[in-house]
Amino acid sequence: MTNKPKVAILSTWNEICGIAHFTKGIKQGLESEGYDVEVLPTPRMILGNAKDGAEREAAESYCRYLGERVKEFDHVNIQFEPGIFAPDMMTAMKRFKIITKHAKNLSITWHYLGRRKSTSRKEILRLMSKGKIRYAMALTRSEKALNKAWDYLFDTIEDMGSNSIFGKNRIPITHIVHTKRDQHLARAIFNGDIYNVKTLENKLERAKTSQEKQKIQGKLEKAKRRFQPVYTTPLTYFSDETKATFVEKLAQSDLKNVLPAQKSDDTRYVGVFGFFSGYKGFETAIDAIDSLPPNYELLMFSSVHESTLRIESRRDEYLGELYDHLKKRDRKIRKGNAEKAVTKSKLLTKIDGKRGKSSQDAVDLMNKTFKKKATLSDRVHFLGAVSDDDLVLGMMLCDAVLFPYINSPHTASGPMAQAIELDRRIFASRNIQFVELAKFHENHFEFCDIGNSIEYAQKIPLMTQDRTERDVHGYRVIDYPERERKNDMARAITLYEKAIAHK
Repeated sequence: MTNKPKVAILSTWNEICGIAHFTKGIKQGLESEGYDVEVLPTPRMILGNAKDGAEREAAESYCRYLGERVKEFDHVNIQFEPGIFAPDMMTAMKRFKIITKHAKNLSITWHYLGRRKSTSRKEILRLMSKGKIRYAMALTRSEKALNKAWDYLFDTIEDMGSNSIFGKNRIPITHIVHTKRDQHLARAIFNGDIYNVKTLENKLERAKTSQEKQKIQGKLEKAKRRFQPVYTTPLTYFSDETKATFVEKLAQSDLKNVLPAQKSDDTRYVGVFGFFSGYKGFETAIDAIDSLPPNYELLMFSSVHESTLRIESRRDEYLGELYDHLKKRDRKIRKGNAEKAVTKSKLLTKIDGKRGKSSQDAVDLMNKTFKKKATLSDRVHFLGAVSDDDLVLGMMLCDAVLFPYINSPHTASGPMAQAIELDRRIFASRNIQFVELAKFHENHFEFCDIGNSIEYAQKIPLMTQDRTERDVHGYRVIDYPERERKNDMARAITLYEKAIAHK
């Protein structure tokens, strides 16, 4: 019987979702340290997709239920991303308040920490001068609504942590973010800024009179009462024990049902992972395959996100863009093959009209020179939705893993974190998100400029030469040398324990 606090984690659960998968690792890690942990699901399909009156009422009712449940726990952690809780920002923030206001002790894991947006007056006037009056007005309204929603949430958190509107003692609050950039932002946003506490402590040491010391001491105590620690850890998923046995899951894997037949021993697989979304930059991966030698093929462990599905919904917009991009390249390849065939036919006709020992050599040279190029769709494989385990196992079958993302508001990538933990050979965009990640995992992946498919194609063959392969339950598993990591699951669990202990 453990005497450790009883912990609730509010998160997506039993869904194909990076946050749900992350939560699974945190739950297992805390349980291994003796905590009694229960996940209170926040299903995206119930909360995030609630649109009509009945759905909204059901979502509000479920939020009130969660709000009652949190009373049973010593500590509540909420895995927060607005889109999980509501289809619009302000509703998401209000539901956060409903769910968490009765918590005894609270930690918030920010999978997206909001930044206020404001288009300059000069830019608004420029848009209006070009006749884009409706667009300019809509942009101003949307930014105002967005900022109002974030202000509401941050004010709620400040009130929860400082005795006020709830008519009871303050709720100890801790924040967990995924980048050092967000750590500085969180410290600036939330009252109890750590720098303010340290400044006051330094002033107290330098104070000379008792009156001055008393005044500073009062400010310091007030700051400490409102202090909300901010911890930072990159996403992490696997303990060392889990990683050691993971490959054996290939025995029960369903990947054999979706993987293409391996064309030769020299076939090399490049993988992309995660839901289809415009910021993923998968078109760069497709272009890179076109620039790589013909033995390289692309495995797309990707599908349309369930939250975007609607009644009578048609092909996803971004998937359609990739499809059209691929077909356009195929048409270009077929045209090139046809032109080669005509040229080759003319040259072979001339050769056939001559006699001599060199004729066969010339024919062989023509066949090699004008070899038909495989269409790109023969080398790009859409594998669709797979389980969380199979998504990770798929990484172990790839010679290279690509993350060609553009810049986006996201601060973390679940598949990228998993690839790092599995010592994959990773090629990623030099975007804000991954530059921040490199601060935790220096030299764990290779950077390429955003959209530069040729750079990917040039680096992949050069930087995957230290690969080894082995057969595991009929699958070809690719291995690379292990790299040391300081920011692992053990460190993440330590930070969550600190959050639980904060008073």
